[in-house]
Amino acid sequence: MTLDDGHQNHSAPLSVSITTSAYHVWVAVSGELDPSNHDRLEQALTGLPRAGAGHVHLQLSELRFCDVAGMRLLLRFIRETERRGRRVSTHGSSRTLRRLCHLMTDGKVSLDRPAREGVPEPHPHRSAASL
Repeated sequence: MTLDDGHQNHSAPLSVSITTSAYHVWVAVSGELDPSNHDRLEQALTGLPRAGAGHVHLQLSELRFCDVAGMRLLLRFIRETERRGRRVSTHGSSRTLRRLCHLMTDGKVSLDRPAREGVPEPHPHRSAASL
């Protein structure tokens, strides 16, 4: 898409990799999460396998930038996933990402946390898919 000022509007680099097993889903998000690619992450999270996997792991160590709307998307995903009875753990988030989460939730949600108790840890057997 070309803007009136002649600059190209390019989507920021974002990669979402999903690895599944019978009991776990790993979602690795890397790159930059901004308005140019919120929809890509939302589609990937919406399309996660629903059957069987009781524990979702969000790997955020390679997420270099996340705007406020991107954090809202991640928080909504965590809340809705836990409401459906699945465990959610976050891993590797930067200090800046943890601070943004803290500010947006008044400290009620923290990243790089273990999952809520209640679902036993199964033995994983993984297969990978990448978006």
